[in-house]
Amino acid sequence: MLKKKREVPPKPKQSNKEKPKKKSFWRRKGFITLVTGVVASLIAAIIVALVSTSLQHSCNTSRPVPGIEDSPQIVSDKTNNQKKKILQAQFSLYLSERIKIESDLTFLLPPHSFCVTEDNVFLIPNSQIGTIMVFEKDVNNLYFRKLLRLNISNLEKKDRLTCCSYSQNEQNEERFGVIYEGTKKIFIFNKTGKLDFSLSNEIACEKFGYDIKFANDGERLIVSGLLNEDKSKKDCDLYSINIQTGQTEDCLLPSNEKYGFKTYEKYEAEYFNIQKLPAIGIKGFFDIQGDDLFYVWEGALRIINLGLRSKEIKRIFGQETDYYIKPDGSQLNDFYIIKEYLFTWKDQDMFAYVRNIFVTFRHVFLVYEADKTHIINGSRFRLQIYTQNGQFLGDVSIPENPSLPMWLDKENYELYAFSQKPKNDNTSFSILKYKIKI
Repeated sequence: MLKKKREVPPKPKQSNKEKPKKKSFWRRKGFITLVTGVVASLIAAIIVALVSTSLQHSCNTSRPVPGIEDSPQIVSDKTNNQKKKILQAQFSLYLSERIKIESDLTFLLPPHSFCVTEDNVFLIPNSQIGTIMVFEKDVNNLYFRKLLRLNISNLEKKDRLTCCSYSQNEQNEERFGVIYEGTKKIFIFNKTGKLDFSLSNEIACEKFGYDIKFANDGERLIVSGLLNEDKSKKDCDLYSINIQTGQTEDCLLPSNEKYGFKTYEKYEAEYFNIQKLPAIGIKGFFDIQGDDLFYVWEGALRIINLGLRSKEIKRIFGQETDYYIKPDGSQLNDFYIIKEYLFTWKDQDMFAYVRNIFVTFRHVFLVYEADKTHIINGSRFRLQIYTQNGQFLGDVSIPENPSLPMWLDKENYELYAFSQKPKNDNTSFSILKYKIKI
């Protein structure tokens, strides 16, 4: 806008002796220079504010976690731009029931896993006695009903029942399977009645198995564990077994994909590099919904979604938050190796570890255990939920001091967790049930 020229009264005439000196150009323009500088400073401040807001928004955007060889080493929350601030979760979780276990046969240690059938029968492997305990739920109690005995003998301390799985397939056949480390076998039972099971097959499982699930076709058993019997082939960490023949059929996930390496050659070169893998851990967990399988390694919050028929990876996703401290192998350097398997001595409580994954028709549930500095209401366990296409819905604490193992009722969205609390110098176990609302 043009300013109206101000009228200046005429100056009185002066003699030549009193004639003043003319002001310099810069003195006459001093006010204009000052105003220009102030305006430029304001514009610069506005630009800085806009850029800062844009960067902050981009840092809070959910992005898939990259593979190990592509991701920078996480030193602290301040230097890690991949982390997402904990915002209001789009779901809630609360304790709805505490279930007491009634039995004269006690658990000296929590089981590795447990399953629940369609008619509320709990199947809990007991490593101390080398068999499966069958419980029936009535109100808030689990009552012991019977044992499922296995064809094993000479039980030794090193022998133990590990992961188990229950499934009702497309043909409405109900099956229960469990891995027994001592005999290196998978025992499969057919459910013939509410409390009745018959042993149908024993399948050899030469390597350690960390998780098993029945495929929906009723013909295959999917196993998470290292498969390298044929040295001419690449190592595999997820494979299928024909239930009837017991023969290994397909490799579903090569080992380099499990650990986030682009090539198998890179995996071979780095597998025993302590900065990368071995001291962290080698367990992998997965779950199946239809043709979709979702797999996660315990050492990275990186969920791999692959198709069972195509054996192709569809997507990789996962969201680190301020409560997740990624394991760093260089900080876990007290270890030893026995027959290619690595065991750590050093306390791993300084990092977070993935403990399980569950999948429903719409959602993916991931359980992880935070580091020892992130204990909330006595619990280090946290639950993340995603949509099946990888949209992050939140990260919340699981209250009331739960422990492993855990199991998800996929129809009712209820999470079950073992709870171990000292009572009169004896170990007292119960099962906590949490309701999830999305």
